[in-house]
Amino acid sequence: ANASSTTNRTPLFSWRGIVDQDNKTGDLDLATYTLQIDKQSNTDTVNPLAPDFSELDINTSHIQNETTISTQLNVDTVYYWRVKVNDSRNNQSNWSSIYQVTINSDITITLQNDNINFTTLTSGDENDTLDNSPRPFNLTNDGNSFVNISINATDDLWTTQANPSQ
Repeated sequence: ANASSTTNRTPLFSWRGIVDQDNKTGDLDLATYTLQIDKQSNTDTVNPLAPDFSELDINTSHIQNETTISTQLNVDTVYYWRVKVNDSRNNQSNWSSIYQVTINSDITITLQNDNINFTTLTSGDENDTLDNSPRPFNLTNDGNSFVNISINATDDLWTTQANPSQ
């Protein structure tokens, strides 16, 4: 739909297809489409410039009436798109109306495990997670944006035991 938004960086673009019937022979003609996608010309949300499609982000031809693009679009960006039909006799339509889609960022981090158990260590023992025993923290980025994560600990991260005196 026009003026839609999504977090999918490779969205499905679709439009109503046509049946192209040759005027002379009455035969059905194979119709394909050209899709052009262009970023918003400026970031002025009050008076944005109309896209001129002079610096295309996507320009793909010979597609059917829907396509999923393989190039990831930028997040937090407004894109404009249009299509035109081509037939097997090199006839082309005018460009369609211009449609708009916004790609929104999605920050979703899942902590797969939130506990690392080093078991009981005696004085002078060492252990780390380099050998996967115990398993290290494991985070999964389920969103569509790169994220820089810092892990900080509080004083109660480590349990201490007083050394018995003799």
